[in-house]
Amino acid sequence: MLRRSVRQIQVVALTIAFAFAFSAAPVWAQNIESVTVGYGTLQLSGLFQAGVNYNLGDDELAREDVDLDGDGEIAEDGSESDIRVLNDRPVESEFVMRRVRVALKGDVMDEKVGYLFQAEFSEPEDGVRLLDARMDFAFIPYTTVNFGRFLPNFTYWQPMNKALTYTILLPQMNEFLGVQRQTGVNVNVYHRFFELDFGAFNGRQEINAPFTPEGGMTVGENDADTWDDENSAKDLYVSGAIKPVPGLKLFGGYWYGRPLDYYDEDGDGELTAHDVDVGIVDAGLAYLSDFGLSIWGEFMRQTVTFDGESPAGSKRADDFTEYVALSWYAMLAFNLNEAAGVPLEVVGRYDYLDPDSENDQDTHGYHDETQHVTAGLNYYIQSNHAMMSANIILKDDDIEALNKARDDTVKGVDDDVFLFQVQVWF
Repeated sequence: MLRRSVRQIQVVALTIAFAFAFSAAPVWAQNIESVTVGYGTLQLSGLFQAGVNYNLGDDELAREDVDLDGDGEIAEDGSESDIRVLNDRPVESEFVMRRVRVALKGDVMDEKVGYLFQAEFSEPEDGVRLLDARMDFAFIPYTTVNFGRFLPNFTYWQPMNKALTYTILLPQMNEFLGVQRQTGVNVNVYHRFFELDFGAFNGRQEINAPFTPEGGMTVGENDADTWDDENSAKDLYVSGAIKPVPGLKLFGGYWYGRPLDYYDEDGDGELTAHDVDVGIVDAGLAYLSDFGLSIWGEFMRQTVTFDGESPAGSKRADDFTEYVALSWYAMLAFNLNEAAGVPLEVVGRYDYLDPDSENDQDTHGYHDETQHVTAGLNYYIQSNHAMMSANIILKDDDIEALNKARDDTVKGVDDDVFLFQVQVWF
């Protein structure tokens, strides 16, 4: 308890120090909308996000009683010979550079032909990474056709500018299940009361570790940036939204893909191709009021079906192997600027993920359901262009997934985290 109290005091002190430093500094705002280029228009923008991650977890809660010395007894004195630490708690605090992005956007033909280029400066070993290289054509009324590499308009948060997400981290469905950047074509039809998107792409970059038979394998032979493609059928999707009243948006979509996956089943280096069906259903709502209240809710179901027995040896079915992941969240925010003239916003979110909902009693994986509760504050120095955010994430991770016997040997993992972030977006 004393350790936890000291940590909490440190978190509060750190937050106050950052808040004082930024509130005491003057803010200069200059609106520069475009620059002169060789042809057409060009708008330069950038996003910088940096801060502090402070881990609140206690590694003493992350222990499993194991008879490591083989004497048939569990030592009551807590000796390391009989207790295995499941979760090595990370460094207590660290400064992070979350995003450094630069984007070029403009048009070359009176808003009929446009473009977007966006790059991200990653860790030193990764260098500069291309995010978006998109061309937009809008010759048909209420319709835009996009070619290149970009985020499809699928789920609420995934295609959104990351300067406008209200919380520091996205919901778990976007981190683990959401469709990432794709190379292909997209058609967007928009109107005051509805919006429709459909597209075809090379396919998903990967399916994260919890959702494949051997944990660390990816589905599809696309590389990290989807330049190469083994998915002859391509991935297809459709999504739509209706806006019945001002501020309310009801949306949903379906994503289908059929990439090939390769496994060395016999251990002789010979790869065998398996067809894999990937299907994602997404639906939700968003309400942004004119008095400061915002509400969101979204549900996603992802199904990954292999055309035969799992290469990892799962015996769920002889003719196919299926993995079903479920995720949903409910989120609200209230901006005090409208009600009290204070540029402060309160945010809360409940976030649920079950990466393998049909195999909770089996020994297939090392991940199971997680529930995250996020509480946060946003202080808007100059709208979203200069702001500070503080989030605390309370994580209820079903660590019994590490022990499918469902007995008392697992004590649980306490891995809550406090995040502080400053943002400049121009």
